[in-house]
Amino acid sequence: MNILPVSELRKKISSVLKEVEETGEPVFIVQYSNPRAVLVNYEVFNQLVKDMEELEALRAKVSGPRRSA
Repeated sequence: MNILPVSELRKKISSVLKEVEETGEPVFIVQYSNPRAVLVNYEVFNQLVKDMEELEALRAKVSGPRRSA
């Protein structure tokens, strides 16, 4: 797992982007030791969104319509 402080990301943005693109591994961005973001490869992100949409559709099928409180 690659964890990088924001200050380091600012210095190395080009090489970090290249690494994420080449390896497909995410980079966790922290600020003051707190997680702030996750940098992922574009294709990985698109696949995550697709998977999430498919899971939502499946859940809707299984549980039926949601009721408002």
